[in-house]
Amino acid sequence: MKTILGKFAATSVAALAMTIAVSAQVNNTKEALAVALKNETVAAGGEKMKLYAVSGNYNGTNKRWSFQFYDGGANVHSVSVDEKGKANYYSREKGSTRVFDDLDFSKLPAPSEVLVEDAIGKAKTALEALGFKPITDGKLYISYYVRSEYRQKDVPVHDWKVTLPIGDGKQGKMVGFKNGGVDTVMNSTIRN
Repeated sequence: MKTILGKFAATSVAALAMTIAVSAQVNNTKEALAVALKNETVAAGGEKMKLYAVSGNYNGTNKRWSFQFYDGGANVHSVSVDEKGKANYYSREKGSTRVFDDLDFSKLPAPSEVLVEDAIGKAKTALEALGFKPITDGKLYISYYVRSEYRQKDVPVHDWKVTLPIGDGKQGKMVGFKNGGVDTVMNSTIRN
């Protein structure tokens, strides 16, 4: 009887540990990127996989990110991640987007090095410095793409944007980051 109870307890603890691991909450872009990088295809690409684009949508506790990676081949590899850590992979042909011809992706930094640390906090601080009152617990949007410099096609520009609602939440401001630093602030709309 003790052996059966011991095995049952061990099995229950293992099942609980698996449940906790599977239902790990993903709270920000950095954590979501870590999940995306574990995707079998992306991980197999190793250092060749470079971050091409990101989009993130936050609506309270509902969060979703989509990461697009490029490894120099014919396809762009996409991984979408939700707040529960569930990831879905798909790929598509890269098409004729000029950035793939203008930049040597093999020279770009690793995906985790491209992130703007606490982009939402930095966007909020920038807006508050300009006299706005951003709302960070409602809908907000994050986007990123790498592009080439307009005058020097072989120079990469890492372009992040964070859109936060202000005032009554129907209006918004978009804060742009160029190569990690605040670059622009523009009007934006927040979709219902």
